[in-house]
Amino acid sequence: MKPDASHITRIMVVSNTHWDREFRRSFEKTRRRLLTMMDVTLDILEKDPSFASFTMDGHAIMIDDYLEMRPERRALIERLVRAKRLILGPWYTLAEEFSISHEALARNFLYGRKTVESHGGTCGTVAYTPSSWGQTGQLPQILAGFGLKRMMFYRGVSHHECDAEWVWAAPDGTQVLASRFALYARYNWYYQVHRAVTQGKTFSKDWQWGLRDEVPFRFADGLAGEDLTYDLQAPAADYDPKPLARAIDDMVAAEGPHFTTPIFLAMNGHDISVAHPLESQVIRDAQKACAGKYVIEHTDLEHYWDEAEKLLDRAKLPVLTGERRSYLKEGKWTYLFPGTISARTYLKQRDFDAYTRLAYFAEPLAALACWRGMAQPARYLDRAWRVLLSNHTHDANGGCAPDAAHLDMENRYRNVADIASPRSTCVIFVVHSSRTRGRYSSPR
Repeated sequence: MKPDASHITRIMVVSNTHWDREFRRSFEKTRRRLLTMMDVTLDILEKDPSFASFTMDGHAIMIDDYLEMRPERRALIERLVRAKRLILGPWYTLAEEFSISHEALARNFLYGRKTVESHGGTCGTVAYTPSSWGQTGQLPQILAGFGLKRMMFYRGVSHHECDAEWVWAAPDGTQVLASRFALYARYNWYYQVHRAVTQGKTFSKDWQWGLRDEVPFRFADGLAGEDLTYDLQAPAADYDPKPLARAIDDMVAAEGPHFTTPIFLAMNGHDISVAHPLESQVIRDAQKACAGKYVIEHTDLEHYWDEAEKLLDRAKLPVLTGERRSYLKEGKWTYLFPGTISARTYLKQRDFDAYTRLAYFAEPLAALACWRGMAQPARYLDRAWRVLLSNHTHDANGGCAPDAAHLDMENRYRNVADIASPRSTCVIFVVHSSRTRGRYSSPR
Protein backbone atom coordinates (compact mmCIF):
# COMPACT_ATOMS: atom_id res chain seq x y z
CA MET A 1 0.00 0.00 0.00
CA LYS A 2 0.99 3.60 -0.41
CA PRO A 3 2.12 5.41 2.75
CA ASP A 4 -0.84 7.80 2.71
CA ALA A 5 -3.70 9.09 0.55
CA SER A 6 -1.96 12.19 -0.81
CA HIS A 7 -2.07 10.79 -4.36
CA ILE A 8 -5.90 10.72 -4.48
CA THR A 9 -7.31 13.50 -6.67
CA ARG A 10 -10.57 11.98 -8.01
CA ILE A 11 -13.50 10.31 -6.29
CA MET A 12 -15.95 8.27 -8.36
CA VAL A 13 -19.22 7.53 -6.55
CA VAL A 14 -21.20 4.47 -7.69
CA SER A 15 -24.77 4.15 -6.39
CA ASN A 16 -25.80 0.53 -5.96
CA THR A 17 -27.69 -2.09 -4.01
CA HIS A 18 -26.95 -5.65 -2.96
CA TRP A 19 -30.18 -7.59 -3.27
CA ASP A 20 -30.22 -11.08 -1.79
CA ARG A 21 -33.05 -12.78 -3.65
CA GLU A 22 -33.84 -15.07 -0.72
CA PHE A 23 -31.75 -14.75 2.39
CA ARG A 24 -33.48 -13.48 5.51
CA ARG A 25 -36.87 -14.40 4.07
CA SER A 26 -38.35 -16.63 1.41
CA PHE A 27 -38.31 -15.47 -2.20
CA GLU A 28 -41.90 -14.20 -2.27
CA LYS A 29 -41.57 -12.29 1.00
CA THR A 30 -38.37 -10.75 -0.30
CA ARG A 31 -39.92 -9.94 -3.67
CA ARG A 32 -42.63 -7.91 -1.96
CA ARG A 33 -39.84 -5.65 -0.69
CA LEU A 34 -38.20 -5.73 -4.12
CA LEU A 35 -41.32 -4.16 -5.60
CA THR A 36 -41.09 -1.26 -3.17
CA MET A 37 -37.35 -0.86 -3.69
CA MET A 38 -37.67 -0.83 -7.47
CA ASP A 39 -40.72 1.44 -7.48
CA VAL A 40 -38.87 4.02 -5.38
CA THR A 41 -35.60 3.74 -7.30
CA LEU A 42 -37.23 3.97 -10.73
CA ASP A 43 -39.25 7.00 -9.65
CA ILE A 44 -36.07 8.75 -8.49
CA LEU A 45 -34.22 7.96 -11.72
CA GLU A 46 -37.18 9.13 -13.79
CA LYS A 47 -37.74 12.38 -11.90
CA ASP A 48 -34.10 13.32 -11.29
CA PRO A 49 -32.10 13.38 -14.55
CA SER A 50 -28.99 14.43 -12.60
CA PHE A 51 -28.97 11.06 -10.79
CA ALA A 52 -26.28 9.50 -12.97
CA SER A 53 -26.97 5.77 -12.59
CA PHE A 54 -27.92 2.97 -10.23
CA THR A 55 -26.10 -0.40 -10.32
CA MET A 56 -28.36 -3.39 -9.74
CA ASP A 57 -26.00 -5.62 -7.81
CA GLY A 58 -24.15 -7.24 -10.73
CA HIS A 59 -27.01 -9.56 -11.71
CA ALA A 60 -30.17 -9.44 -13.82
CA ILE A 61 -32.73 -11.90 -12.43
CA MET A 62 -34.17 -9.29 -10.08
CA ILE A 63 -35.50 -7.43 -13.13
CA ASP A 64 -37.32 -10.59 -14.24
CA ASP A 65 -38.69 -10.94 -10.70
CA TYR A 66 -39.85 -7.32 -10.69
CA LEU A 67 -41.40 -7.23 -14.15
CA GLU A 68 -43.39 -10.38 -13.51
CA MET A 69 -45.35 -8.28 -10.99
CA ARG A 70 -44.92 -4.86 -12.63
CA PRO A 71 -45.13 -5.45 -16.41
CA GLU A 72 -46.36 -1.89 -16.91
CA ARG A 73 -42.89 -0.62 -15.91
CA ARG A 74 -41.06 -2.44 -18.72
CA ALA A 75 -40.88 0.58 -21.03
CA LEU A 76 -39.35 2.76 -18.30
CA ILE A 77 -36.81 0.08 -17.38
CA GLU A 78 -35.78 -0.37 -20.99
CA ARG A 79 -35.38 3.38 -21.43
CA LEU A 80 -33.17 3.61 -18.34
CA VAL A 81 -31.15 0.53 -19.32
CA ARG A 82 -30.51 1.89 -22.83
CA ALA A 83 -29.41 5.20 -21.31
CA LYS A 84 -27.01 3.29 -18.99
CA ARG A 85 -28.66 4.76 -15.93
CA LEU A 86 -29.95 1.40 -14.69
CA ILE A 87 -27.02 -1.04 -14.76
CA LEU A 88 -27.85 -4.77 -15.05
CA GLY A 89 -25.69 -7.90 -15.26
CA PRO A 90 -23.45 -9.43 -16.33
CA TRP A 91 -24.47 -12.32 -14.03
CA TYR A 92 -27.97 -13.76 -14.18
CA THR A 93 -27.72 -14.74 -10.52
CA LEU A 94 -24.82 -14.14 -8.14
CA ALA A 95 -23.84 -17.77 -7.88
CA GLU A 96 -22.16 -19.68 -5.09
CA GLU A 97 -19.45 -20.90 -7.44
CA PHE A 98 -18.16 -23.95 -5.56
CA SER A 99 -21.56 -25.62 -5.31
CA ILE A 100 -22.57 -25.63 -8.98
CA SER A 101 -21.31 -27.17 -12.19
CA HIS A 102 -18.90 -25.66 -14.70
CA GLU A 103 -21.59 -25.48 -17.40
CA ALA A 104 -24.05 -23.79 -15.04
CA LEU A 105 -21.48 -21.10 -14.32
CA ALA A 106 -21.02 -20.42 -18.04
CA ARG A 107 -24.79 -20.45 -18.62
CA ASN A 108 -25.15 -17.94 -15.81
CA PHE A 109 -23.28 -15.35 -17.88
CA LEU A 110 -25.09 -16.44 -21.04
CA TYR A 111 -28.50 -15.88 -19.45
CA GLY A 112 -27.31 -12.69 -17.81
CA ARG A 113 -26.37 -11.34 -21.23
CA LYS A 114 -29.65 -12.50 -22.79
CA THR A 115 -31.62 -10.77 -20.05
CA VAL A 116 -29.69 -7.50 -20.25
CA GLU A 117 -29.91 -7.42 -24.05
CA SER A 118 -33.64 -8.17 -23.95
CA HIS A 119 -34.03 -4.81 -22.20
CA GLY A 120 -31.85 -2.95 -24.69
CA GLY A 121 -28.63 -2.95 -22.68
CA THR A 122 -25.13 -4.39 -22.94
CA CYS A 123 -23.09 -6.16 -20.29
CA GLY A 124 -19.92 -4.12 -20.78
CA THR A 125 -16.58 -5.44 -19.52
CA VAL A 126 -16.96 -5.51 -15.72
CA ALA A 127 -17.92 -8.61 -13.74
CA TYR A 128 -18.89 -7.70 -10.20
CA THR A 129 -19.90 -10.19 -7.53
CA PRO A 130 -20.61 -8.51 -4.20
CA SER A 131 -20.75 -11.51 -1.92
CA SER A 132 -19.89 -14.96 -3.32
CA TRP A 133 -18.04 -17.10 -0.80
CA GLY A 134 -14.79 -17.39 -2.74
CA GLN A 135 -14.02 -17.57 -6.45
CA THR A 136 -13.28 -20.58 -8.62
CA GLY A 137 -9.85 -20.53 -10.29
CA GLN A 138 -11.18 -20.97 -13.81
CA LEU A 139 -13.34 -17.86 -13.65
CA PRO A 140 -10.94 -15.50 -15.51
CA GLN A 141 -11.04 -17.85 -18.50
CA ILE A 142 -14.86 -17.94 -18.42
CA LEU A 143 -15.04 -14.17 -18.06
CA ALA A 144 -12.74 -13.65 -21.04
CA GLY A 145 -15.02 -15.81 -23.16
CA PHE A 146 -17.83 -13.32 -22.51
CA GLY A 147 -15.73 -10.22 -23.15
CA LEU A 148 -15.46 -9.45 -19.42
CA LYS A 149 -11.91 -8.26 -18.81
CA ARG A 150 -12.37 -6.76 -15.34
CA MET A 151 -13.45 -8.56 -12.17
CA MET A 152 -14.45 -7.13 -8.78
CA PHE A 153 -14.89 -9.08 -5.53
CA TYR A 154 -13.65 -8.96 -1.96
CA ARG A 155 -14.33 -12.39 -0.45
CA GLY A 156 -11.45 -14.76 -1.08
CA VAL A 157 -8.62 -12.22 -1.39
CA SER A 158 -6.79 -10.69 1.57
CA HIS A 159 -5.25 -7.24 1.81
CA HIS A 160 -1.77 -8.63 2.44
CA GLU A 161 -1.81 -10.22 -1.05
CA CYS A 162 -2.39 -7.10 -3.15
CA ASP A 163 -3.56 -3.51 -3.25
CA ALA A 164 -7.04 -2.60 -4.46
CA GLU A 165 -6.02 -3.22 -8.10
CA TRP A 166 -4.29 -6.41 -9.20
CA VAL A 167 -4.27 -9.06 -11.92
CA TRP A 168 -6.07 -12.41 -11.64
CA ALA A 169 -4.91 -15.31 -13.79
CA ALA A 170 -6.63 -18.63 -14.51
CA PRO A 171 -4.57 -21.84 -14.58
CA ASP A 172 -4.46 -21.63 -18.40
CA GLY A 173 -2.87 -18.17 -18.20
CA THR A 174 -5.94 -16.08 -19.08
CA GLN A 175 -5.79 -12.80 -17.16
CA VAL A 176 -8.29 -10.16 -16.08
CA LEU A 177 -7.77 -6.93 -14.23
CA ALA A 178 -9.22 -7.23 -10.74
CA SER A 179 -10.24 -5.11 -7.76
CA ARG A 180 -10.75 -6.14 -4.15
CA PHE A 181 -12.06 -2.65 -3.25
CA ALA A 182 -10.56 -1.26 0.00
CA LEU A 183 -11.32 -1.48 3.73
CA TYR A 184 -15.10 -1.09 3.55
CA ALA A 185 -15.52 -3.03 0.29
CA ARG A 186 -18.76 -2.09 -1.48
CA TYR A 187 -20.02 0.07 1.40
CA ASN A 188 -17.31 2.71 1.82
CA TRP A 189 -19.15 5.91 0.79
CA TYR A 190 -22.39 4.54 2.28
CA TYR A 191 -20.88 3.83 5.70
CA GLN A 192 -18.48 6.75 5.96
CA VAL A 193 -20.19 9.58 4.06
CA HIS A 194 -23.86 8.79 3.41
CA ARG A 195 -24.54 7.90 7.02
CA ALA A 196 -22.57 10.87 8.28
CA VAL A 197 -24.84 13.32 6.46
CA THR A 198 -28.16 11.47 6.79
CA GLN A 199 -27.79 9.85 10.23
CA GLY A 200 -25.09 11.89 11.93
CA LYS A 201 -23.03 8.79 12.61
CA THR A 202 -20.68 6.68 10.52
CA PHE A 203 -20.41 2.92 10.77
CA SER A 204 -18.55 1.72 13.83
CA LYS A 205 -18.44 -1.34 16.02
CA ASP A 206 -21.00 0.15 18.40
CA TRP A 207 -23.62 0.59 15.67
CA GLN A 208 -26.88 -1.20 16.44
CA TRP A 209 -29.73 -1.64 14.00
CA GLY A 210 -32.98 -0.02 15.00
CA LEU A 211 -31.65 2.72 17.26
CA ARG A 212 -32.00 5.31 14.50
CA ASP A 213 -34.21 5.94 11.52
CA GLU A 214 -31.99 3.82 9.31
CA VAL A 215 -32.39 4.91 5.70
CA PRO A 216 -33.98 3.45 3.70
CA PHE A 217 -34.75 0.15 5.44
CA ARG A 218 -34.88 -1.48 8.83
CA PHE A 219 -33.87 -5.01 9.67
CA ALA A 220 -35.29 -7.37 12.21
CA ASP A 221 -34.13 -10.93 12.61
CA GLY A 222 -34.02 -13.67 15.20
CA LEU A 223 -32.49 -11.25 17.70
CA ALA A 224 -35.07 -8.51 17.22
CA GLY A 225 -38.00 -9.87 19.20
CA GLU A 226 -41.34 -11.24 18.13
CA ASP A 227 -41.73 -9.31 14.87
CA LEU A 228 -39.50 -11.34 12.58
CA THR A 229 -39.99 -9.27 9.45
CA TYR A 230 -38.26 -6.41 7.75
CA ASP A 231 -39.79 -3.68 5.65
CA LEU A 232 -38.42 -1.15 3.26
CA GLN A 233 -39.17 2.34 4.43
CA ALA A 234 -39.96 5.26 2.15
CA PRO A 235 -36.60 7.02 1.77
CA ALA A 236 -36.33 9.75 4.35
CA ALA A 237 -35.14 13.21 3.33
CA ASP A 238 -32.94 13.79 6.38
CA TYR A 239 -29.77 15.49 5.25
CA ASP A 240 -27.22 17.71 6.98
CA PRO A 241 -24.38 18.75 4.65
CA LYS A 242 -22.17 20.22 7.40
CA PRO A 243 -20.21 16.98 8.10
CA LEU A 244 -19.72 16.29 4.37
CA ALA A 245 -16.19 17.60 3.77
CA ARG A 246 -14.83 16.07 6.98
CA ALA A 247 -16.48 12.72 6.25
CA ILE A 248 -14.96 12.60 2.76
CA ASP A 249 -11.51 13.52 4.09
CA ASP A 250 -11.75 10.79 6.75
CA MET A 251 -12.88 8.22 4.17
CA VAL A 252 -10.04 9.04 1.80
CA ALA A 253 -7.46 9.05 4.60
CA ALA A 254 -8.59 5.60 5.78
CA GLU A 255 -8.87 3.93 2.37
CA GLY A 256 -6.85 6.00 -0.07
CA PRO A 257 -3.58 4.12 0.49
CA HIS A 258 -5.20 0.95 -0.91
CA PHE A 259 -5.68 2.47 -4.39
CA THR A 260 -2.70 2.50 -6.73
CA THR A 261 -4.04 5.27 -8.98
CA PRO A 262 -5.26 8.80 -8.11
CA ILE A 263 -8.85 7.55 -8.48
CA PHE A 264 -10.79 6.58 -5.36
CA LEU A 265 -13.76 4.23 -5.89
CA ALA A 266 -16.61 5.21 -3.55
CA MET A 267 -19.47 2.70 -3.35
CA ASN A 268 -22.79 3.99 -2.08
CA GLY A 269 -25.09 1.08 -1.31
CA HIS A 270 -25.92 -1.66 1.14
CA ASP A 271 -27.83 -4.90 1.49
CA ILE A 272 -31.47 -4.34 0.53
CA SER A 273 -30.90 -0.62 -0.05
CA VAL A 274 -32.65 1.75 -2.45
CA ALA A 275 -31.64 4.95 -4.16
CA HIS A 276 -31.76 7.98 -1.87
CA PRO A 277 -33.89 10.89 -3.15
CA LEU A 278 -31.21 13.46 -2.24
CA GLU A 279 -28.27 11.48 -3.54
CA SER A 280 -27.52 13.73 -6.51
CA GLN A 281 -27.80 16.74 -4.19
CA VAL A 282 -25.23 15.19 -1.86
CA ILE A 283 -22.88 14.71 -4.85
CA ARG A 284 -23.29 18.34 -5.90
CA ASP A 285 -22.65 19.56 -2.37
CA ALA A 286 -19.61 17.29 -2.13
CA GLN A 287 -18.23 18.75 -5.34
CA LYS A 288 -18.52 22.25 -3.88
CA ALA A 289 -17.19 21.28 -0.46
CA CYS A 290 -14.13 19.56 -1.93
CA ALA A 291 -13.48 21.91 -4.87
CA GLY A 292 -9.77 22.27 -5.50
CA LYS A 293 -9.00 19.11 -3.53
CA TYR A 294 -10.93 16.31 -5.22
CA VAL A 295 -12.84 16.01 -8.45
CA ILE A 296 -16.01 14.11 -7.49
CA GLU A 297 -18.13 12.32 -10.06
CA HIS A 298 -21.33 10.28 -9.90
CA THR A 299 -20.81 7.38 -12.30
CA ASP A 300 -20.75 3.60 -12.79
CA LEU A 301 -18.18 0.80 -12.59
CA GLU A 302 -17.55 0.68 -16.34
CA HIS A 303 -16.51 4.34 -16.44
CA TYR A 304 -14.44 3.92 -13.27
CA TRP A 305 -12.41 1.15 -14.90
CA ASP A 306 -12.05 3.03 -18.17
CA GLU A 307 -10.45 5.90 -16.29
CA ALA A 308 -8.43 3.84 -13.80
CA GLU A 309 -6.96 1.58 -16.47
CA LYS A 310 -5.42 4.59 -18.21
CA LEU A 311 -3.40 5.25 -15.05
CA LEU A 312 -2.53 1.69 -14.04
CA ASP A 313 1.00 0.39 -14.47
CA ARG A 314 -0.07 -3.16 -15.20
CA ALA A 315 3.51 -4.45 -15.24
CA LYS A 316 3.84 -3.54 -11.56
CA LEU A 317 0.58 -5.13 -10.44
CA PRO A 318 0.77 -8.44 -8.55
CA VAL A 319 -0.56 -11.48 -10.42
CA LEU A 320 -2.57 -13.91 -8.30
CA THR A 321 -3.31 -17.25 -9.92
CA GLY A 322 -6.14 -19.70 -9.56
CA GLU A 323 -8.73 -20.27 -6.88
CA ARG A 324 -9.37 -17.35 -4.55
CA ARG A 325 -10.28 -18.62 -1.12
CA SER A 326 -7.81 -16.70 1.02
CA TYR A 327 -9.16 -15.97 4.47
CA LEU A 328 -9.03 -12.29 5.39
CA LYS A 329 -5.71 -11.88 7.19
CA GLU A 330 -5.82 -8.09 7.03
CA GLY A 331 -8.84 -5.83 6.60
CA LYS A 332 -12.28 -5.54 8.19
CA TRP A 333 -15.19 -7.98 7.96
CA THR A 334 -15.21 -9.35 4.41
CA TYR A 335 -14.57 -12.94 5.44
CA LEU A 336 -15.34 -16.18 3.68
CA PHE A 337 -18.17 -18.41 4.85
CA PRO A 338 -16.37 -21.71 4.24
CA GLY A 339 -19.21 -23.76 5.70
CA THR A 340 -21.40 -22.98 2.69
CA ILE A 341 -19.65 -25.69 0.67
CA SER A 342 -21.01 -28.43 2.93
CA ALA A 343 -24.12 -26.77 4.39
CA ARG A 344 -27.38 -28.52 3.44
CA THR A 345 -25.58 -31.19 1.44
CA TYR A 346 -28.88 -32.62 0.21
CA LEU A 347 -29.37 -29.45 -1.86
CA LYS A 348 -25.99 -29.90 -3.51
CA GLN A 349 -27.00 -33.46 -4.38
CA ARG A 350 -30.29 -32.32 -5.89
CA ASP A 351 -28.48 -29.66 -7.86
CA PHE A 352 -26.11 -32.27 -9.30
CA ASP A 353 -29.01 -34.55 -10.20
CA ALA A 354 -31.07 -31.79 -11.86
CA TYR A 355 -28.07 -30.39 -13.74
CA THR A 356 -26.96 -33.84 -14.94
CA ARG A 357 -30.42 -34.65 -16.27
CA LEU A 358 -30.61 -31.31 -18.06
CA ALA A 359 -27.11 -30.95 -19.53
CA TYR A 360 -26.19 -34.58 -20.17
CA PHE A 361 -29.54 -36.11 -21.00
CA ALA A 362 -32.23 -33.66 -22.11
CA GLU A 363 -30.09 -31.34 -24.23
CA PRO A 364 -28.19 -34.10 -26.10
CA LEU A 365 -31.45 -35.92 -26.85
CA ALA A 366 -33.00 -32.67 -28.04
CA ALA A 367 -30.03 -32.17 -30.38
CA LEU A 368 -30.43 -35.69 -31.74
CA ALA A 369 -34.14 -35.10 -32.21
CA CYS A 370 -33.42 -31.93 -34.19
CA TRP A 371 -31.01 -33.90 -36.35
CA ARG A 372 -33.88 -36.25 -37.15
CA GLY A 373 -36.18 -33.38 -38.11
CA MET A 374 -38.04 -32.67 -34.87
CA ALA A 375 -38.66 -29.20 -33.54
CA GLN A 376 -36.23 -28.10 -30.85
CA PRO A 377 -38.00 -27.79 -27.46
CA ALA A 378 -36.05 -24.58 -26.89
CA ARG A 379 -38.60 -22.81 -24.70
CA TYR A 380 -38.94 -25.75 -22.35
CA LEU A 381 -35.19 -26.17 -22.01
CA ASP A 382 -34.83 -22.43 -21.54
CA ARG A 383 -37.29 -22.59 -18.66
CA ALA A 384 -35.34 -25.43 -17.08
CA TRP A 385 -32.09 -23.45 -17.17
CA ARG A 386 -33.69 -20.32 -15.75
CA VAL A 387 -35.27 -22.28 -12.91
CA LEU A 388 -31.98 -24.05 -12.19
CA LEU A 389 -29.99 -20.79 -12.23
CA SER A 390 -32.53 -19.17 -9.91
CA ASN A 391 -31.40 -21.68 -7.28
CA HIS A 392 -27.75 -20.65 -7.60
CA THR A 393 -27.76 -17.40 -5.63
CA HIS A 394 -24.95 -17.50 -3.09
CA ASP A 395 -27.11 -17.45 0.03
CA ALA A 396 -29.60 -20.03 -1.23
CA ASN A 397 -27.22 -22.51 -2.84
CA GLY A 398 -24.73 -21.80 -0.09
CA GLY A 399 -27.24 -23.27 2.35
CA CYS A 400 -27.29 -20.24 4.66
CA ALA A 401 -30.87 -19.09 4.12
CA PRO A 402 -33.91 -20.03 6.28
CA ASP A 403 -35.76 -23.32 5.86
CA ALA A 404 -38.57 -21.66 3.90
CA ALA A 405 -36.15 -20.55 1.18
CA HIS A 406 -34.65 -24.00 0.92
CA LEU A 407 -38.06 -25.65 0.67
CA ASP A 408 -38.67 -23.43 -2.38
CA MET A 409 -35.33 -24.60 -3.78
CA GLU A 410 -36.32 -28.24 -3.44
CA ASN A 411 -39.42 -27.59 -5.50
CA ARG A 412 -37.40 -25.82 -8.20
CA TYR A 413 -34.93 -28.69 -8.41
CA ARG A 414 -37.84 -31.08 -8.82
CA ASN A 415 -39.23 -28.90 -11.62
CA VAL A 416 -35.90 -28.97 -13.45
CA ALA A 417 -35.62 -32.72 -13.05
CA ASP A 418 -39.19 -33.16 -14.30
CA ILE A 419 -38.58 -30.97 -17.35
CA ALA A 420 -35.37 -32.86 -18.10
CA SER A 421 -37.03 -36.28 -17.99
CA PRO A 422 -37.60 -37.78 -21.49
CA ARG A 423 -41.35 -37.31 -21.81
CA SER A 424 -41.47 -33.92 -20.12
CA THR A 425 -38.65 -32.60 -22.26
CA CYS A 426 -40.87 -33.16 -25.28
CA VAL A 427 -38.25 -35.51 -26.72
CA ILE A 428 -38.69 -39.23 -27.17
CA PHE A 429 -35.95 -40.55 -29.36
CA VAL A 430 -35.10 -44.20 -29.75
CA VAL A 431 -32.07 -45.15 -31.81
CA HIS A 432 -32.25 -48.62 -33.25
CA SER A 433 -29.54 -50.58 -34.98
CA SER A 434 -28.40 -49.57 -38.44
CA ARG A 435 -30.93 -51.99 -39.91
CA THR A 436 -33.90 -50.12 -38.48
CA ARG A 437 -35.14 -46.63 -38.67
CA GLY A 438 -35.05 -44.22 -35.71
CA ARG A 439 -38.45 -43.57 -34.18
CA TYR A 440 -39.25 -40.22 -32.72
CA SER A 441 -42.28 -38.17 -31.84
CA SER A 442 -42.95 -34.57 -30.96
CA PRO A 443 -45.91 -33.66 -28.76
CA ARG A 444 -47.98 -30.72 -29.79
